[in-house]
Amino acid sequence: MPGITGRSFVVENRSGSGGNVGTETIVRATPDGNTIGLASVFLPLDCG
Repeated sequence: MPGITGRSFVVENRSGSGGNVGTETIVRATPDGNTIGLASVFLPLDCG
């Protein structure tokens, strides 16, 4: 992404509480346009 945006990135993995810890960090971040949140969700399916 630095090649696209011309800016460097810091990755902070915030795991715990089913994604709530990372989500809270994003919500409380300073609204300066420099925070992005990515999440993956695991949903078990019973296809039987």
